Amino acid sequence: MRTQDSIRKIFTPVIVVLFFVGVIMIMLVYNTMREHPTTIEIEVIKDVPDFTLTNQFHEEISRDDLLGYFWIVNFIFTNCGGTCPVMTFQMHSLQNEISSELPVRFVSITVDPERDTPDVLHAYAEEAGADQSRWFFLTGETEKIYNLAREGFLLGVDPEGGTLREPIMHSQRFVLVDADGMIRGYYDGFDEEQVNLLNRDLYILLGEAPEYVDSQ
Repeated sequence: MRTQDSIRKIFTPVIVVLFFVGVIMIMLVYNTMREHPTTIEIEVIKDVPDFTLTNQFHEEISRDDLLGYFWIVNFIFTNCGGTCPVMTFQMHSLQNEISSELPVRFVSITVDPERDTPDVLHAYAEEAGADQSRWFFLTGETEKIYNLAREGFLLGVDPEGGTLREPIMHSQRFVLVDADGMIRGYYDGFDEEQVNLLNRDLYILLGEAPEYVDSQ
């Protein structure tokens, strides 16, 4: 018994001291993180080249018109029965989650411009529940759109490699572009976690612009 009492007398103060040291360390780490929060760097991938296309209201929309906004881009077409309905649903979800007061635009570019005229795109936008003041559906010349997809956004498109359900093969990725027209990320439009990651990265970029911080 004396041995056990002796051990207790020796170790009890040590345990108490270690406990308080642990608490102090936790407080120091917490205060350090508050004063110097961890930042996530969103890399700059490349710039989006100049382009001019036509929206669902027969208005010309160019890269310059989108400068000053953060934009989320995908490539779809209205006659697509495979990936496009899901991609449009995901874009609609992002539209609803992101405040209309923020400088964000949503851009869906058709890869079937011969079929997808401005009027067809307008009807598609209505059916999709798009806020058409923020969400642009763009069409134009086929060659220009394909070059923009492949060279401008580094996304694949193949009008010959499709199926009856989806006659034009195209990328299902979303692209995040910053207010300077620079691509900052690619995200799988079929993956809920990837779409959430896009939303997170967008808000990180918005936080880099001091005048928009209070709007978040």
